[in-house]
Amino acid sequence: MDARRVAIFIFPGVEEPDFVGVCEVLASTRDMIDQNEIHVDVPLEVEDVATHDLIECANGLLVHPHGVTDNLQSYELVVMPGGRGVRALMKDSNFLTNLFDFAKKNA
Repeated sequence: MDARRVAIFIFPGVEEPDFVGVCEVLASTRDMIDQNEIHVDVPLEVEDVATHDLIECANGLLVHPHGVTDNLQSYELVVMPGGRGVRALMKDSNFLTNLFDFAKKNA
């Protein structure tokens, strides 16, 4: 069964519950389909991605993302969690260009 690719973009200062909770819910779709608990045609393949190979979250949790990239084009959905680190992303023109390109492609 094919899957739809979902990226949860994490960054320094991301709030842990904002991405871990979302990841847990979205990643459970395959098991829920297998157990006949939900009826959807395609499960989700969820990855946390970042521009660095080690991310320190808002409360000190260190995370190695599944992927290191700023190119979001291979995903069908991108989740942007919250946290004080998002302020730096709002000033990162390369990241914003990639995010807007993703949004245009998937509009």
